Amino acid sequence: MTSLPMKTLRHKIIAIMVVATGLLALLNISIQAYVDYQQEMKQAEDNTLRHVRSLYYPISEALWDLDLRQLEQLLISVSKDSNIQNIQLKSTDGTMLDANVSEPLTSTTHSYDLRHHGRMLGTLSYQIDDSKIQEEVLSRLALGFLLNTLEALVIIAIVVVVVYSLVTKPLNELYTISKTINPQTSSKLKLPNSLTQRQDELSYVAKALQNLNNASRRAIAAQRRTERQLLHHQNQLEQSIEIQTKAYKTQSKLHRILADMSLNILTCSEDNMATVMYRAFEPIGRLLDIDRLSVLTIDDNIAHYRYSWRADGSKNPYLEGFNIGSMALLQRRLLSLEPIVINDIEFLKSQADSEYSMMKKLGIDSVAIFPLIDGKAIFGLLIASNIHGAHDWSDTQRAILSRLSTTVSEMHLRLRSQKEMTALQEELIEANQRLHIAAETDELTGLPNRRPFMSELEHHTHSLFVSSITTMMIDVDHFKQYNDLYGHVQGDFALRYVANTLKQVLVPCGHMVARIGGEEFCALLVNVSAQEAMTLAEKMRQEIISLNIPHSGNNPFNVLSISVGVAHQLAEEQLTTQQLLESADAALYRAKQNGRNQVQSEPSNLD
Repeated sequence: MTSLPMKTLRHKIIAIMVVATGLLALLNISIQAYVDYQQEMKQAEDNTLRHVRSLYYPISEALWDLDLRQLEQLLISVSKDSNIQNIQLKSTDGTMLDANVSEPLTSTTHSYDLRHHGRMLGTLSYQIDDSKIQEEVLSRLALGFLLNTLEALVIIAIVVVVVYSLVTKPLNELYTISKTINPQTSSKLKLPNSLTQRQDELSYVAKALQNLNNASRRAIAAQRRTERQLLHHQNQLEQSIEIQTKAYKTQSKLHRILADMSLNILTCSEDNMATVMYRAFEPIGRLLDIDRLSVLTIDDNIAHYRYSWRADGSKNPYLEGFNIGSMALLQRRLLSLEPIVINDIEFLKSQADSEYSMMKKLGIDSVAIFPLIDGKAIFGLLIASNIHGAHDWSDTQRAILSRLSTTVSEMHLRLRSQKEMTALQEELIEANQRLHIAAETDELTGLPNRRPFMSELEHHTHSLFVSSITTMMIDVDHFKQYNDLYGHVQGDFALRYVANTLKQVLVPCGHMVARIGGEEFCALLVNVSAQEAMTLAEKMRQEIISLNIPHSGNNPFNVLSISVGVAHQLAEEQLTTQQLLESADAALYRAKQNGRNQVQSEPSNLD
């Protein structure tokens, strides 16, 4: 099993201890060396000072006496002190003696005035050589460094052992125990008493690890409970989605069926209404799990089956219908124009015996009845029923059946409106035809008036199948005098005779004659020669004479006569209708100028 990598920690502790103890040892040795050096220097200075002072008076006397030999011996005596170097004696008179002369030292130069009997004789100066003191201090320093090093090593060993026993070993145990924690199994963590009963920080770490394990186990347990709950909710959601999807698909199919039925309403007739009903009833009944769907119309309290669908394909035994006059509960409920939903007809047994008996005869166990409303009155019923026990009608079934009843009512209203509209349209067409004929027919003579005549003339003028057009202007001679002599009533009779005669001559030949004014008539002949047109015009004039209608104002003929103006146009001449009429009118004017009761043509070479 892999242990906690504590070597790094031990190495760090050892390194820290080595550095710390080394620094402390160096500091201790440095301080000790400095103190020893200062003490040694102080002691050397004191000894030198005592030695020099002991020879101060002898040197002053020898200098007073100018005894140079004595002075040299005294300086040699001073120089016997190994610490004194660069001894120099200067007198005021210029005498200079020295001893133990060496290279200038860095130490302080000590100088003393030499006096005798209060008189200044000279100075004695020297330096203290500290090299030997330093060597002695350094020798002691090496020994101290060795001892401090041994002491530091012992301390480091003790610290390492203590750290291992108090920290490293327990941490290794905690690390080994922590490796047993498995988030998948969430097993309970068992700590030894040596860790939990400690009274130091590691016991807190052990307890924290145990608390962490307990929290982890609780979290894993909660997570598993949550996962189970989520799985349960997921299963419920999948079931709910499946149910909702199925219901949505069913509703979508039902709405599509009803939409198709609504569209079929726009084009269906009473003859194919049964087909439209069955095409809608059959899929709706099967999707809603209904055994029977029927449409009944009510006439004098007799309910007649108009359309019926049965899931088992059986026939309806009550095709002739049944009387609802005795069904008080049904009639009372229908007055509210609301649907009647009965989940179990046994409910009717004690309240509506007639309805219960009828349901039993029909084999119905559960029924939903929706009124078919024409405006505010009920004209029929939509009945959905089940024959296999009681049935709880769902909101979806009620909504679809309610919409179906509305659609059936709309179909009934449309067919009724269609019948009424058809009858009204036929009346309007007939009235329009009468008005059209009346608008284009002369009321007195029954001939076409100016409007249809001008329309026909305009049409033939621009037709590619017309080779020639002939127009005739016909005027009854001296008709004003006829009205004055015989009265307007007799004048109307005379105009009717003239109109009938003109019609008998021209209409059988496929020509058109119209009354365009009081006593003025116009004729239109298509694809006839000029000679044939003159012949027909002459025939009309003779037929009017042969009527032998007395007219004393028409001298010298004394009978009713006409004057005719003829205008003939070939297709390539491309004359306008106005030009044709003006030409015929000019010919008529010439006929009147020439004595009336005659036929004239324009141009005149047609005569």
